[in-house]
Amino acid sequence: MLTDNFKKWQKFVLTNPTVSDTPQEIGEALVSSAANGTTTEGLTHILCSASNCAETLSLVNRSLLYFGQGSTPSSVSDVRMETPIVPGRSITVVTGFSGEYKNHNTIITLSGEVENIGQDAITIREIGWVKGLMLSTSQSSAASIKYVLMAREVLSEPVVLGKGESKSFEFKIVI
Repeated sequence: MLTDNFKKWQKFVLTNPTVSDTPQEIGEALVSSAANGTTTEGLTHILCSASNCAETLSLVNRSLLYFGQGSTPSSVSDVRMETPIVPGRSITVVTGFSGEYKNHNTIITLSGEVENIGQDAITIREIGWVKGLMLSTSQSSAASIKYVLMAREVLSEPVVLGKGESKSFEFKIVI
């Protein structure tokens, strides 16, 4: 399910063609989420300068898959994974990204190969699309890369990965 964060970012992209070296007002605040689930609120400005404009405006650039163990149904108000699995500690993730336009819809597909590098089995119940953006709390504040949850889904059937096991995931989003 696409989140409110996605809708706010998309509105900015569609209504603001300006490239600037200072952060521009988004219109509504975004909430970022770190891999461990910590959130940062009040991100009201986005940097869309000549050096990072493609990253800001593109669906593809700085897009990643996050995985978690949460089972609460997804909601448009989600800003983080319910119970994130921190990459590098228990799992490794390789993410691919593609997009197509079909039947008047944009279809984005994120794919990931997940390997359990921990000692214990891991149960994956949720999957999320996060995008890195240069965000700040004001026009005069320095912008830094913050990862924003754009979409989250709870799997209909949990996936259990034993030590050393891997699995491929595909996450399709229709816009």
